Amino acid sequence: MDIKINNIDIAFYEKGQFDRPCEGVTHVKTLPYMSIVQSLRGSYDVTLTDGKTYKTTEGGIFIAPSQVRQTLTHHNSVYTDSMRARYLFLDVLIDGLYRIDDIFNFPTLINKKHLQEMTYYLDRLFSERNSLCADLSEIYKIIDILLLTSSPKTPENYTVQKITNYVKKHYSDKIKAEDIAEAVNLSTSSLFRIFKKYLKISPANYINRVRIQHAAALLETKSYNISEIANHVGFDDIYYFSKLFKNHLGISPSKYRSDFLKTHRIPR
Repeated sequence: MDIKINNIDIAFYEKGQFDRPCEGVTHVKTLPYMSIVQSLRGSYDVTLTDGKTYKTTEGGIFIAPSQVRQTLTHHNSVYTDSMRARYLFLDVLIDGLYRIDDIFNFPTLINKKHLQEMTYYLDRLFSERNSLCADLSEIYKIIDILLLTSSPKTPENYTVQKITNYVKKHYSDKIKAEDIAEAVNLSTSSLFRIFKKYLKISPANYINRVRIQHAAALLETKSYNISEIANHVGFDDIYYFSKLFKNHLGISPSKYRSDFLKTHRIPR
């Protein structure tokens, strides 16, 4: 299936890096953004969902789509007894409607053919220029490389993508199933049938799952306190938020942040 692209928008990006000893530390997460991660010294073992485990080399780059569980095990460089890595979180909108990883499949590991070029633009992105325009310029070049490595998906139902995109856009609002149904021109009963068939989850549980994924991303990338994060993703009750977070990810929000900080620094 050929996909004609008329417009590409960078809806969100966040870049960061770390350099510290972290041999054997394993981090499990599901993020609302695509992740592009390069191990500059040391390496990763990368498993997406319950699939194959991939191993990056020093300098290797892996890609993790949004909404997919990542299991990452860190390995120090044998020469320095530490690991150095950098990451780019991306939310890219195609033609104002679809997220890039809604309609394209990407390889878990960047192949040798594109690795050098991707590294070049990441080097420029992480340089000391500190300019929004410069960042966006390099990110568009990175997106171009991503598209060269991609293959198009054949979605069973584009209505599902409209539904999930609406939730991704409005997750912090007080949305209900009726709001989603109205936004995508469905009856509420039809909406529930689609959720049951394609997403295997109720609308309310899906909304909360997206909120928790965004909360996890904020715990990694921002210094907000737990109450601020709960409010930011649509929860008025911090205790309910903490309970739901633990139900989804197995640990409390504070423990999630402390585990992440064992290997990463939060960019300011």
